[in-house]
Amino acid sequence: MRAGGLAAGLALAHTGCGLAGPSCTDQNGAVLNVSGHVLAGTTATYTVTSPVNSNLLMRLTWPDIAVTLGMSATITACGGHVGCRMDTIVPPFGPGGSSPVPLPWPPGVREMLVDGWKGKTYLIEVTNSGEREASFALQVTYQIRCES
Repeated sequence: MRAGGLAAGLALAHTGCGLAGPSCTDQNGAVLNVSGHVLAGTTATYTVTSPVNSNLLMRLTWPDIAVTLGMSATITACGGHVGCRMDTIVPPFGPGGSSPVPLPWPPGVREMLVDGWKGKTYLIEVTNSGEREASFALQVTYQIRCES
């Protein structure tokens, strides 16, 4: 290998790119895992802060499929994400998939993926617009996915 090629190879290894650099590993980790109850016509709130630069998967499940719960997440602090807006995010209409017509969420499940820049904080609201109390589980996990 010529001197120029060796220098370029060492530079790539040093920056983590190329064959000699470290490889990326997918990562998942728990941020919040709670079980709760929400009375009819009320809202339960939780605050989560992303521990790493990642995406946050927010998953709400409840066993009483006669009740429909809602979920939203409002950004309350940007952490290191310069220029973020204090938006409120809600789950999409349905989970998606290969169907040309969007399918709705199955009863008892809502899920959304949001930006989890390190230090970004969300206020999560679980709402019950029904006429009876409902129990639920709320899990928030961070996810780092490597590009292929």
